[in-house]
Amino acid sequence: MTPKPSIHQHKVLLCVWWTTAGIVHYELRPSGQTITAEIYSAQLDRVLVALHQKQAALASRKGIVFHQDNARPNTAKITRENLARLQWEILPHPPYSPDLAPSDYHLFLVLDNHMRYRQFRNREDIENELIQFFSYSSFL
Repeated sequence: MTPKPSIHQHKVLLCVWWTTAGIVHYELRPSGQTITAEIYSAQLDRVLVALHQKQAALASRKGIVFHQDNARPNTAKITRENLARLQWEILPHPPYSPDLAPSDYHLFLVLDNHMRYRQFRNREDIENELIQFFSYSSFL
């Protein structure tokens, strides 16, 4: 028995930032692109802009507490410098602690159930489905 070659032929990377009030920002990265410290740092700047637009009270207060895991792009010097410039307090994430990644349980489980068994012809179909999901979902 041989696996079907086209089942997972086109994978996409979804980056999501959210608060207890809902989704702040998300990006669907180009196919085959990995996240580097430079890309992640630029994403954080876009998160701040989105935060000002969607949750201005949170964005304008001093002392945003930010939780991220210990992936290399998140702990790189350029990222640490950018977070210091943004004046965000980093909530420590212990190494090897999957139980402290709420996205895995609250967001991605619901998103996985929503997307299961759906087939997408192209990237635009995926983007439209994500817009619909994030507009109407109340996963929190």
